[in-house]
Amino acid sequence: MKKVHVVVMETSQPQQKLHHPQNEDEEEDDEEEDESEEGEGEKKEETHIQPGRVKGGKTQTSDSSSESDIEDGQSKEERLYDRAKRRIEKRRQKNLRNINMNQPRAPVVCVLGHLDTGKTKLLDKLRHTRVQDGEVGGMTQHIGATNVPLEAIIELTKMVNNFGKENIKIPGMVIIDTPGHKSFSNLRNRGSYLCDIGILVVDIMHGLESQTLESIILLREKKRPFIVALNKVIDRLYDWKEGPEEDVLATLKKQKKNTQDEFEERVKAIMLEFAQKGLNSVLFHENKDPRTFVSLVPTSAHSGDGIGNLIATVVELTQTMMARRLAHSDELRAHVMEVKALQGMGTTIDVILTNGRLREGETIIVPGVDGPIVTQIRGLLLPPPLKELRVKNQYEKHKELSMAQGVKILGKDLEKTLAGLPLLVANKEDEVPVLRDELVRVQEQKPVLDNKRLAAWHNLFA
Repeated sequence: MKKVHVVVMETSQPQQKLHHPQNEDEEEDDEEEDESEEGEGEKKEETHIQPGRVKGGKTQTSDSSSESDIEDGQSKEERLYDRAKRRIEKRRQKNLRNINMNQPRAPVVCVLGHLDTGKTKLLDKLRHTRVQDGEVGGMTQHIGATNVPLEAIIELTKMVNNFGKENIKIPGMVIIDTPGHKSFSNLRNRGSYLCDIGILVVDIMHGLESQTLESIILLREKKRPFIVALNKVIDRLYDWKEGPEEDVLATLKKQKKNTQDEFEERVKAIMLEFAQKGLNSVLFHENKDPRTFVSLVPTSAHSGDGIGNLIATVVELTQTMMARRLAHSDELRAHVMEVKALQGMGTTIDVILTNGRLREGETIIVPGVDGPIVTQIRGLLLPPPLKELRVKNQYEKHKELSMAQGVKILGKDLEKTLAGLPLLVANKEDEVPVLRDELVRVQEQKPVLDNKRLAAWHNLFA
């Protein structure tokens, strides 16, 4: 496991004692339950002290300890377990009822595609970073996340025609980068599972390659919509004149006729490939029905052409088609994305926090190789905006974080954590056994991605 050195900075916000009204409500509920149980207990005690039944001239009494410990066929531990289970379910139902459609969260966007189609390079252009240069052989071998704030989205889309900041309702987005090599199918599977929407990066000259097809299969299996970035227009199309500071449609109109003809020919060929796989596709500005047709956006990771249009298309699609999915909810939804050792901090976990909140000091339950791991959050770290979560940064330490973000969590005993599964939070100690059992069931039900399964998908999709 590779170790990296990081610097952690405390945020300048003053530390305040956390106030959780939700926990107070639960305490009131528990007090009501306790009073109810005490009331029942008093009645039972009164019944016990009354004269016993007479049979054969002898009073029948019950001095067995098992009867005092067991009521209605349940032990004390079972009653506590059931009470905690009911509390968790009640909390979840309340949170799911109280979603706010007028306050959307940031969508989680996964970038997928074949090796060397320019996925990380495209993100480097968007973030103004050089992550790909630090990869062995320039090839991504890990899964990572980038928090993109609203200000960055406004800046990235400023050249897009008929798309102003007043059109943007989402507070930002989280972008997950995945490897394109065939050896990393599980990482692509994990990324497609964690996301709300996908960006499928396709080399405009090479069309749909093997890992591109696999990515389509993963997205379709999980019912995730996706947009296609037709990448390398400036690298592949002869005499293309770049225009990163203008709408890509304006750039396209300025090209020479032979360049436009070649572009149209390449686009038609890729549209035909999609049609052969049962998918309708069309250039993004001609797409009147995004639920039926996949949008194709010409881009260049080299010059930045089309990146603004790509981000604008993601914003429009998520806001119109996924309003309910992105509605604000206090119900926690968080998944372990990656496990990584940091010098001076031990093993950490990178988590995609989709809904709800995480707080320092909370008891969390995460999936582990030998069963669920129970530990406490010792620290919540965020990279600076537009910086990769997995790349060493001057992380900022927070006491509390809310959706939707890529978060690095510090804690004990995380070495054997399994990635790709949910992270759960216990609000009270008696909830830990319930959530452990829940995580065991989730871990048993989660299918393993293997070569046979992928081969079966390819045969169905061929």
